[in-house]
Amino acid sequence: MRISDLNQLETVKRLKSLVDEKFQKNLEFKTLVSADLFTSQSCEKSEAIVSGNSLLMPFFYNSQHLLTAEIEDGAELNSEDREALTSMVHLVLDPVIIGWHLSHMNFTPDSFVQQSISGSAITLKPLSLSRTDTFILEGGRPQTMHKVAFELHDLKGNWSFLSWSQISSSVQTVQDLKDLGQVTVFIEDIGMLKDDELKLIEEFLELQLDESPLIIIGTMVPFKTLVESSALSERMIELLRNQLILVDALPLKMTLLREVLEFFAVEEAL
Repeated sequence: MRISDLNQLETVKRLKSLVDEKFQKNLEFKTLVSADLFTSQSCEKSEAIVSGNSLLMPFFYNSQHLLTAEIEDGAELNSEDREALTSMVHLVLDPVIIGWHLSHMNFTPDSFVQQSISGSAITLKPLSLSRTDTFILEGGRPQTMHKVAFELHDLKGNWSFLSWSQISSSVQTVQDLKDLGQVTVFIEDIGMLKDDELKLIEEFLELQLDESPLIIIGTMVPFKTLVESSALSERMIELLRNQLILVDALPLKMTLLREVLEFFAVEEAL
């Protein structure tokens, strides 16, 4: 694996710039780091490790160490900034690095799953989400999920933010949804939708229309649980699984939250 190739990715360039802007630190990558520094706990929880004056963030796939992100002088950060920085780096780079690793091994990334921070299984989509008109938000308190949904709405520049509970009675067909135009529709909990409502959303997402409503779907249970419980159709799972954002993994600071969400909400951001 060549670090020089990874550094050329636009996502990595943007993240390095963000780390410098928000924390005044440099982000670099290493492949040769003593394995003694890493415990099984750090592997499972994506924890950062202080080594000297640096903050090290290891990336693993199937217990194999791929590489380590190093924040020079990162040990100087307070615990809050250190946690926010670690969450941000892993949230943005986990799918990029693992997908990049698999592609260099001539594997098909879509045939693999990544164990995310919360333990949910999601299909890897290296370098980008497959679309930016739909997101599924997993975890977090309802208030936090609502805040994340509204930030995504604001980043997309839609003119109105609508709750599904507000409009469900007047939206009976796919055409009704299309006629809403460039608005954001927030479904607070997919588990509360009726069968006919799930079918309607599925048919709408199949269309992948330009200038159509942004659909943001919340789930109060792990996406993995939805898949295993057969609560969603196979096609609905395929439409959503690459659109997962883990709310609990997002940084809580408002300015940093917005910056991180730009990686998901902006076309060709990754």
